[in-house]
Amino acid sequence: ADLTRLFPGLRAVAMSSNVVLGLLQSGPGHVEPYSWVYDENSFKVGARTIGLAVSHSGTTYPTVWAARFLRRRTEHVFGLASSFDCLLAVSIGQAPEQPFTRRLFSSLAGIRPAEAATVATIAMHHTLSHLLLRCAALATGA
Repeated sequence: ADLTRLFPGLRAVAMSSNVVLGLLQSGPGHVEPYSWVYDENSFKVGARTIGLAVSHSGTTYPTVWAARFLRRRTEHVFGLASSFDCLLAVSIGQAPEQPFTRRLFSSLAGIRPAEAATVATIAMHHTLSHLLLRCAALATGA
């Protein structure tokens, strides 16, 4: 809501990576997402689509695979994880040995053995809020 309030020309949608996989995937094991606003006919990912995959660990398989599927359709896929060295980074084209592409953001919360519900959530919220404010400042020239 904050993103579309700042940039009314954008159409922003928050989706589970499992739903994205269900809409973009086909073949054996494909599960069609039901009771969802979009279906395979109305969910369009094109060259101008911007995707942001969010995972604290950067190794959550549905998120990593959803980012890979999105990247096949648009080059504008970004990631947010707790560190820069993770599978999510590789899935969006930011492998450790490659030059930094500015497509991966880190919450700097550090690696944890599980998706912690406290520190990780606060770190993600803080990072996304900072990113939103930075985009607003760039858009307004502030």
